[in-house]
Amino acid sequence: RNNRYSYRTPVGHGHWTCRVQAPRHGANCQTARRVAALGFHSVKLHNLYVVRDTPLEALWRDGQVPIQSLEEYVSFAVDMLEVLPPTTVVERLAGEATEEFLLAPEWTSVKHCARNAIDAELKRRNSWQGKYYDPTWRDPEYED
Repeated sequence: RNNRYSYRTPVGHGHWTCRVQAPRHGANCQTARRVAALGFHSVKLHNLYVVRDTPLEALWRDGQVPIQSLEEYVSFAVDMLEVLPPTTVVERLAGEATEEFLLAPEWTSVKHCARNAIDAELKRRNSWQGKYYDPTWRDPEYED
């Protein structure tokens, strides 16, 4: 079918970078519901980070690209996990860059920093992947 939200079997893999300043439970959660409805077998969550000698570096230095704090990213990641189906494989919780190339945010260079913080936030919320997953949800923007 052409309705891209009608799949019932795993359809591949999604790579997902956090929006820089999306409101909590706003645009990112809507995106999470859409990703969940697509039925991807696996996803990768990815924070935005700035590395040397890239076009993003210039935008960041000019103040045009804000970078999330660890706390903001963890909140985003947990919000997403709560909406994704429990059967979706999460292949990555955050991206990493080496100190040699990384400009911002600093927490990105610390191995397992985001993963440990996400685990702690899930415990704090008494939550898990799929807690708010709704298999009957349909995107009203794409209803036939």
